[in-house]
Amino acid sequence: MTKRNKRRKVGKNESSVHKRRRTATPLKTPLKTSLKTPLKASLKTSLKASLKKTSAKPAKRVISDDSDDCDIDLDGSDSELVAIAASVDTYLDDTLDSMDSQTQAVTQRHGLTDDLLVTLSVRELNRRLKMSGLSRQEVIKMKQRRRTLKNRGYAAQCRNKRLEQKGDLETDKVEVVTNIRQLSEANNKIREEVTDLRHKFDAIIEFAANNGIELPQDLQEFVDCEHIMQ
Repeated sequence: MTKRNKRRKVGKNESSVHKRRRTATPLKTPLKTSLKTPLKASLKTSLKASLKKTSAKPAKRVISDDSDDCDIDLDGSDSELVAIAASVDTYLDDTLDSMDSQTQAVTQRHGLTDDLLVTLSVRELNRRLKMSGLSRQEVIKMKQRRRTLKNRGYAAQCRNKRLEQKGDLETDKVEVVTNIRQLSEANNKIREEVTDLRHKFDAIIEFAANNGIELPQDLQEFVDCEHIMQ
């Protein structure tokens, strides 16, 4: 066999291998499609069911020409959405209360009260949890309860401090208002006295002028200054 024939044979073998590879690769696409199709169908079904529950009427989408924002009109289904939100909140509250009661039962069973959970150091708490033989999930729940109790304590401290500051500020406000009222009354009293003295002084000056009585020099200078200022 010549070199030319060998090259042709090798080229044919390589081309057949490439053809097999090309024909083998498209088999992945139907597999992906077969896997994605049920997922898409289930997602569409769940979304349709949730939309039917939330609103009886289809939502209208209004798109403005000036911006890309979209406003959705639910055609009076706000009350239904509020009811759904309230039911969800109630469910979450009940779930959290049940979880809290379960964790509290676990802590009390192993001698770890809420006071101990809050006051123990992290090192001592880890040592006790390690010796208690609790599962990993129970340990996580107890640490979460410790964090929750600490947060509640911080919130209570902040609330008490705010109330104390509010009481102090209200007391200071009452004192300031009382001082302002007293100063205002004293100012009015002094103003009345000044007005009365001015009337008496004007009467004396008028009497002296009518009877030709000469005023003292200091008093005359004061009267002249009063006339200039007026």
